[in-house]
Amino acid sequence: RYSFGNCHLQNTYSFTLDFMRPKGWDLLRRLIEMSDILVENNTPTTAPKLGFTWEYLHEVNPKLIYIRLPGFGLSGPHMSWKGFGRNIEPAIGHSWLCRYSDAPEHLVSNRNTYLMDDMGAHTLATSALMALLAREQTGEGMQVEIAQAEAAMSALPAPWMDYFANG
Repeated sequence: RYSFGNCHLQNTYSFTLDFMRPKGWDLLRRLIEMSDILVENNTPTTAPKLGFTWEYLHEVNPKLIYIRLPGFGLSGPHMSWKGFGRNIEPAIGHSWLCRYSDAPEHLVSNRNTYLMDDMGAHTLATSALMALLAREQTGEGMQVEIAQAEAAMSALPAPWMDYFANG
């Protein structure tokens, strides 16, 4: 029913699975057993609460690549912050770079699309390919962490270099 999704997710399949029920958890386990990659992007405490720990997933499928996309990383002072474009972009300075003036109403982005959405997706795709290549060499799966704030920062090298070089 979401027009953006209807437009951009054509020719894809999806389903809803209640894995809090035994039959749903069994189906999820079978999916994990046959999967190459599992991606989740929640705050760092959500997946473990639901039973998705690296130890469990690796036991079910030793070749699984588990990619986690928390907004601000799996550890650190901001790990519990939720990851949305509207709060990630100000945190990395992008909203400030795009402002029209120093007026308070211009210091927060009012755009509907965010740099971090594209950068997170591109970083995810690149990381997945690199993890698959590594798995070919080792035969083992791995857990990959992509902090979306850091992924978005990679699109802003000049301002960050200027900041660190000149303050």
